[in-house]
Amino acid sequence: MFKKTIIAILFFVAALSLQSEEMRGIWIVRWDVDDPIKVFTMMEDIKRYNINTLFVQVYARCEAMYKSDIVPRSSELLNAPFNYDALDLIIQLGHQNGYKVHAWINLYYAWSHAPFPPASNHIANKHPEWFIGDEKGISLRTYSIEEIKAMRLEGYFLEPGNNHVREHLVNIVKEIIENYDVDGIHMDYCRYPRKDYGYDVPARVAFLREFYVDPMKIHERSEVEREFGSEGYLDLQLHWDNWRRERVTITVREIFETVKLKNPEMQVSVAVIG
Repeated sequence: MFKKTIIAILFFVAALSLQSEEMRGIWIVRWDVDDPIKVFTMMEDIKRYNINTLFVQVYARCEAMYKSDIVPRSSELLNAPFNYDALDLIIQLGHQNGYKVHAWINLYYAWSHAPFPPASNHIANKHPEWFIGDEKGISLRTYSIEEIKAMRLEGYFLEPGNNHVREHLVNIVKEIIENYDVDGIHMDYCRYPRKDYGYDVPARVAFLREFYVDPMKIHERSEVEREFGSEGYLDLQLHWDNWRRERVTITVREIFETVKLKNPEMQVSVAVIG
């Protein structure tokens, strides 16, 4: 039975120069660690794969597979024992078997289906204003899941240009590294859902304060082009694109610095498209 599960796990072998040690790891998704029996079985099964590193999904859709004071317990754990801590168990068993354990966290990907979670402290309920806006300035939080899928999006995303979102993500990482003996932090979904997103009010106001033009007007083009000319428009479009890239970079950099301040030997990695 577990053979089918392990095949479904996204598997990779990466050769990284860690002195003389080669990294050989797997990504383990949250629904494969939603029960302690599954974890014990998995630890036995992966011995055959000559693995030395586990990337375990412990923060996804703004929920935790560990004991958190910031976000709600993962809905994947509804049928698990009330005191079950997936990350803690994997660290214990992983280290006993000689594996490095990296906490895999999804940054901006906030939810994936209907309905939204009932927990009052879930971001979707506590901070709906943190969700990203589309090219019309409409928050993704207001769309139905059918509309989200019609847009060919994986789900609902948070706004990288919102400083509150950045602070929240840094605090998630702090909570993990201060309470769990992880060997690394692995970031995923550290990107915008699409290039033409990011037009929510907080991001637009932040850009406006810096460059004195509303990015929505850049997107609509005609008014900006009349005022600044074609070259001026292209220059502002480049500033807007770079500004959004830099919001992601700032978050990744702050997480990196937070981890290294806690433990200079702890590894930090990012899953990227391409």
